Amino acid sequence: MIHADIGNGKTILLHLLRLALAQRGYQVLTLKQNYDSIDDDVRLLADDSQKYVVIVEEIFRNSDVVEKVSFAAPHCAVIATARSSTFDLRNNDVEEIFQQNFIEVDLNQLSLREASDLVNLASENGLWGDLSSKSFDQKLQFIQNKCGNEIRSFLLHLLESPSFKNKIRETFYAGIDGEILNCIVVLLFLDVANFNPDLLTVAQLAQVDLLRQAKLKKDQTSREYVDFASGRIRVKSSILSQYILKEIIDYDVSLKYLIKAIRACEVGRRENRLLHEAQKELMKFSFIDKIFARTKNSDHYVQFYDNLRTLPSMARNPQFWLQYAIARIEHSEYKSADVLFRTAYSIARSIPNYNPFQIDNHFARFLLVSRTLDHSYGDYFKAFIDAHGLLIKQARTEQHAYYPFKVARSYYDFVLQNGPKLVPEQKGAIESAIQQMIKQIDRSSKHVLRYRLVQEARGDLVRTSELLKSFG
Repeated sequence: MIHADIGNGKTILLHLLRLALAQRGYQVLTLKQNYDSIDDDVRLLADDSQKYVVIVEEIFRNSDVVEKVSFAAPHCAVIATARSSTFDLRNNDVEEIFQQNFIEVDLNQLSLREASDLVNLASENGLWGDLSSKSFDQKLQFIQNKCGNEIRSFLLHLLESPSFKNKIRETFYAGIDGEILNCIVVLLFLDVANFNPDLLTVAQLAQVDLLRQAKLKKDQTSREYVDFASGRIRVKSSILSQYILKEIIDYDVSLKYLIKAIRACEVGRRENRLLHEAQKELMKFSFIDKIFARTKNSDHYVQFYDNLRTLPSMARNPQFWLQYAIARIEHSEYKSADVLFRTAYSIARSIPNYNPFQIDNHFARFLLVSRTLDHSYGDYFKAFIDAHGLLIKQARTEQHAYYPFKVARSYYDFVLQNGPKLVPEQKGAIESAIQQMIKQIDRSSKHVLRYRLVQEARGDLVRTSELLKSFG
């Protein structure tokens, strides 16, 4: 099970794995998108005694394929991938999908050797810019500390250079027309959302005449950024996709094309599984936050969700209203977020067997953050108790999930802000809640304890207890 955040090397590792496995005599198959005749291929695998390795990209979108291969062809090795953000949310499902234990490979953090190699590689190619005169150790510390020991952060640092930015802008807009721009922007959206579409899908989402596909392939700008192969297309660099959307393309253009693409998904989502999955990804706050500068463009977030809320698939979808609420929280619009949360809960209650754990998690965060940062609220103690109730329930029932502990880290800021206003009985209740959460961390499964932030959360909770006591 290989997972990484965007730009941290998952695609490169898979390429190297294919080569290394082939050299060792394995037959390597890669599934990039599900298809109707997959059962026939699984039966062929089951009857073939050769050594196969099956690579399945995006395990949660293609879980049925992994399950079928694991069950019908147990002699095959399966390598699956996911974005870390999705894996962290659903890691408890992976063992069930594989139907056995699995080996997890987290690519996000560079080893000391890898970070050192990156220093040398950047030096050999003259990429350090203003840091060129620094020593090897200083450059290494820059990668480890300033870049969080991640490839993606280092690449984004390189792209911040004015010369890089000007060159990218110059090549991107060289002779490009409106329809080509529309197609490329849709491609960038799909790449950031981790899809590998064919030309038909891109044309459908861009709502561009299919006869324009030939022109898209010949276009100079397209070929600078897009790799066309075997009827499928992919952007050459996911980091570059995110950078172009955030730094090169005008936000109004991105907003227009994104809304247009999601509306196109609405038309074909019942017949086309890819469009259904794409629509779900493109409307998530975590996705739009990758393409808009949050501090400068709060209006774009609001416009985005306002333009989609009347679509049938959104109006009765609690996840849509949850994403809208998250966007409001991030822009400190707490009263609006409260209404949106109530809408999400109301719709969720009308759906049989719907598990609102994601709504609960973000609502708990909303209660804590709003009562920490917005001084107009007077019910801060009740809000804390309600938030803790949701989080401790999650921690006890979602046995492999780390997110309730992630949110519990907000206890410290809450107490720092509201501690002096608490009466002794309230302080005692909050102290009890803190100790409950610490004990729950200590009895968590190994899958949860492997997350560094869980250990950091425990440390934050201990500090919160000490801070609370300091108020007397």
